[in-house]
Amino acid sequence: MDKTLYLTVPKLGLQKVPIFNEVSGEKLKESVVHVPVTGFPWQKGANTHIAGHHIGYPGTGSSYVFCHLDRLTEGDRVTLHDAAHKKYLYRVTKKVAVSPDNMEPMDGRSLVSLQTCTLPDYKKRLIIHGELVKNSA
Repeated sequence: MDKTLYLTVPKLGLQKVPIFNEVSGEKLKESVVHVPVTGFPWQKGANTHIAGHHIGYPGTGSSYVFCHLDRLTEGDRVTLHDAAHKKYLYRVTKKVAVSPDNMEPMDGRSLVSLQTCTLPDYKKRLIIHGELVKNSA
């Protein structure tokens, strides 16, 4: 199965941002990444965990991609699209800040989790959780 995903977050002006299925410095420099130890939206009960830079690299897809992630509030929409053009609509339910070694935010049930660093010192990770409300072909 093609694991290609795209992220849309209207409130942040993000439209079909490519999501790489690999956590590496090179891929994080290009865009956002799906954390491979987490599930995919088409898997029942999966938490699709996506990480991206807060500031990123100028002139790349990572540049300020999750800069305004903290502006998301309960009820905001997050949509994932897969290679088969299936759409997964999520509604934001929770916002938390955790230490970088806290893996708990990757657990869950039919969730999307968006992660970035916190400023000014990058000591914590901001996680936005959204619950799946609809998927369609």
